[in-house]
Amino acid sequence: MKVLHSRILKRFPGLRHGTATLAYQPLTFHGHKSAVVAAVRERFLRSLDIPLAELTLARQVHGSHIHIVSDAEQGSGAKNSATYLPAADALLTQWPNLALGVFTADCVPLLLHDPVTGWIGSVHAGWKGVVRGIVPKTLATLQAHGVRMQDLRAWIGPCICARCFTSADPQWAKQFFGFGNGVVTRKKNVYHINLRAAVQQQLRLAGVRKQAIATEGTCTKTNRWLASVRRDGKTDKHNLTVIARHAAPHDLRGKRVVVFGLGTLGGGVASVRFAAAQHAQVQVVDAQSAAALRPSRVALKGLPVTYHFGWPEKKMLPPADLIVANPGVRPRHPALVAARKAGARVTSDLALYRASSTNPIIAVTGTKGKTTVANWIAHLLAKQQPILAGNLQRSPLEIPKARDGKTPVVLEVSSFQLEHCDVPLQPRLSILTNLYADHLNRHGTMRAYAKVKAQLFAGTPGPVILPLDSAWRTFAPKLTLPKVYWTSDRPQRAAHAWLAAGWIMLRVGQRAVRLLQTKHLRGHDVAMLRNAVTVALAGKVLGLSLADIRKGLRSFRGVPQRFEVIRKLKGRTFINSTTATNPVAAIAALQSVPGRCILIAGGASKHLPMHAFAQAIRLRQALPIFLAGSATGQLLAALHAKHPVVQSMQAAVALAWRSSKPGDTILLAPGAASFGMFRNEFDRGAQFTRAVQKLR
Repeated sequence: MKVLHSRILKRFPGLRHGTATLAYQPLTFHGHKSAVVAAVRERFLRSLDIPLAELTLARQVHGSHIHIVSDAEQGSGAKNSATYLPAADALLTQWPNLALGVFTADCVPLLLHDPVTGWIGSVHAGWKGVVRGIVPKTLATLQAHGVRMQDLRAWIGPCICARCFTSADPQWAKQFFGFGNGVVTRKKNVYHINLRAAVQQQLRLAGVRKQAIATEGTCTKTNRWLASVRRDGKTDKHNLTVIARHAAPHDLRGKRVVVFGLGTLGGGVASVRFAAAQHAQVQVVDAQSAAALRPSRVALKGLPVTYHFGWPEKKMLPPADLIVANPGVRPRHPALVAARKAGARVTSDLALYRASSTNPIIAVTGTKGKTTVANWIAHLLAKQQPILAGNLQRSPLEIPKARDGKTPVVLEVSSFQLEHCDVPLQPRLSILTNLYADHLNRHGTMRAYAKVKAQLFAGTPGPVILPLDSAWRTFAPKLTLPKVYWTSDRPQRAAHAWLAAGWIMLRVGQRAVRLLQTKHLRGHDVAMLRNAVTVALAGKVLGLSLADIRKGLRSFRGVPQRFEVIRKLKGRTFINSTTATNPVAAIAALQSVPGRCILIAGGASKHLPMHAFAQAIRLRQALPIFLAGSATGQLLAALHAKHPVVQSMQAAVALAWRSSKPGDTILLAPGAASFGMFRNEFDRGAQFTRAVQKLR
């Protein structure tokens, strides 16, 4: 047998540990060339899948000094004796990828592991160290760093047994009398000391559970494949016992984590809480001021977090093992590029969630309609009490049930989130609602945009629902998908669900079934009808009955700020469609309005063509009022006409009211981004609603 292992520590996949026997010698530098010793150590560690560069050793002195090992001390003492850590008989660390080693040749090697916080330890518990309290002092140090004794696992490795560890000196034996029954026995005036029992009793007294302690019963003196001073006298041979925790990429315990972009929509706050709960060293970096992010700071009050607000664009991020990037941070941000080169991994709150959860996921993305479809599917699955999260100002990291392994999770996923998601989501069902020109100021081209959307299908997903209409098939990358279902806004041979003559149609087997007349839906705008087709097919793929699908389609009330009728006043109807942030969505909203329309539109450009939107405004004979911004300049140029441009939402609503008459609809459908005048599109919609409610 070359290496001894513990049954209790082998249960943890990321943990590496073992004791080297005399098959690996020499392991110490006494009288041996450093290169020879390093080669033997490397051979032993290779059997444990631990690189030699991770081995960390201290100069042992049979005392009770404890050393907490930092990541900068990785490799100390691995290749030569000059780099040993200072005198210590216990090494502790929370850092992953550090192999803590201890030499013994009859003394007790004690390995410790806390699977909750990630702390590990190696202890040289010789008889002098045991008497001087090395074990309780080590446990007290761990407790001071947040380790609960009921969570700790311990392995008492190979050492000399009580039958072989003897002395006739009563004064020497007296040192062990206070350890309790079974530690000292006397036979024919000879004292037998059970070091294993002494260490075990100290562990139990500190609160370590009995079933969490494993003891290696092999005696070093009687087994000649282990080193023993009692058997061989002073020797250059030693047993080497090591422990290392090789953390998975998204295991944050002990890691330096930078949350880049705290934001106000929930993902940054959830990431900070999650990282802090895993005992990571958390820093937050954001370009915004502390005042602008006050709500997020208040939500994180009391957590051990370091904040850096007003961070300059080109300044390097603090050193980190993992960077959790806010969706608003572009992938080629100079700080992220530099951090990757320095060895940091860039991830997202969705990736952290998926790496820590086995819950079944229904994931929805698309240019438009993803929020409505995600909410509608959650409504359809109400009996299963699903979780609704993602790009909805609610991170799944914040929801305990989203990590219980069984509750369905409906995720809305944006292209910005997918860019930073380095863990395959592997949904039970993936849905792409549509694909239109959008966010080209970030993605550059439609092909690049489609490629990002296709990341939803990475890994081994379940069935996929895709649109036959929109631009998906024109720009989609080549994909290998298990099962594809198609939706359409009109009858098509390949479609599994479509609209036809006022009906939502489903293909059931070889038959086309009339599922529900669209007049029975609570919303009748163009986007709502198309979303209903996607939701109906999703219900069918998820195994719901046609009756349950019909009921869920009928009873859904819609989502706020998506073609939402917010007020009717003196014959005027006010509709909030602030999430129509691209021309295609704005055109659909405009076409869904009966009668005369006063349109509030414009804002910041996303590098999208505006000619079709301008043409729809002309054909619809809508009266436009524009919000100031770069996209507004494009629209005015395409319209070849002068129209009012306002500097606030209150001014826009006031002008629309003065210009309206009974029977008119006042529609907010910007067709552009919100930044500049508003915090985000939700803030834009909220300001519209407040201004409308103030009208008398």
